[in-house]
Amino acid sequence: MRWLLLAALISCKTEKVDPHREPTESVSASELAFWKWFAAHAGEPTADVGAQLRKIDPELSYVRRGNELILVGNAAKRVADAAPAIPGWRVSWK
Repeated sequence: MRWLLLAALISCKTEKVDPHREPTESVSASELAFWKWFAAHAGEPTADVGAQLRKIDPELSYVRRGNELILVGNAAKRVADAAPAIPGWRVSWK
């Protein structure tokens, strides 16, 4: 299943998030908590990004391509828009 998702994402265009843009909607406490956690743990090979995202929305998932985090799901755009600038990382959504 994960390979199918990865194949679909590779063939699709993603939207980049401008780290300097202000969020268009109010940011929830769970989104703020995720980005704070991600900034602290993203470089760790055992970081469970999926478990943290599911705290925001059980349908939210991700694909990591190098230092790009691609969020996938109904809440992907909203969560990506809430992303702060994290040095060395790009955030996009599908």
